[in-house]
Amino acid sequence: MKKWLWGVAGFAVFLVVCLFLYRTLAAEYRPGNQLVTQAGQTGESGTETLEGSGEGTMGVAEESGVPETVGTENAAETEAASGSEASQEETLSDSLAPDFRFSDAAEKEFTLYQVLEQGKPVVINFWASWCGPCKSEMPEFQKLYEEKGEDIQFLMINLTDGSRETMETAQDFLAESGYTFPVYYDLWQEAAYKYYVMSIPMTLFLHADGTLAAYAQGAMDEETLRQGIGMLEE
Repeated sequence: MKKWLWGVAGFAVFLVVCLFLYRTLAAEYRPGNQLVTQAGQTGESGTETLEGSGEGTMGVAEESGVPETVGTENAAETEAASGSEASQEETLSDSLAPDFRFSDAAEKEFTLYQVLEQGKPVVINFWASWCGPCKSEMPEFQKLYEEKGEDIQFLMINLTDGSRETMETAQDFLAESGYTFPVYYDLWQEAAYKYYVMSIPMTLFLHADGTLAAYAQGAMDEETLRQGIGMLEE
């Protein structure tokens, strides 16, 4: 009987350790070289394009410079992924970023084009409080916001679906973390819909005229974030 109890206890400890390691590694995972420009090129920091980067990663189409998914498991998945990807490709290759509504914490409504009227470049980050990779890159966003917030507008758009993510859960996380960058809420899911946001975090770098300079899917380190912002300062 005691051996059985010790076995159960040992297995429970093993599961707890595995869960802890999974969450830690998931939060720290940051794919490299994920910054994509409209020409399929990257900035001057030495980052290479993503073409041929391997199974299950984001690649760069040879001519258009937009991401293509590789490594799907069957024809049905490939077709579905191609449809979503084609829509995102069309959206991100347009000359102007699509407009969308969002709100502040008081549920006051704004639009992207209202922000662009201020004549400054814009960095848009799509995130959620349950997303480990999203949270892992936020210290970098806070640092760059404090450094460049007067010249670059930061829109940290929370994907607020009302169930898995609510304004309350997002605000509780922000209050605990102490971040001061501008946070807004996609209460109508317009941003997620118009930009075909299939995974987060996702970041867009927009020139002051609303044209897309670059975008990235996945958590970025400080160097990559600086590289994207550098494209807006040229």
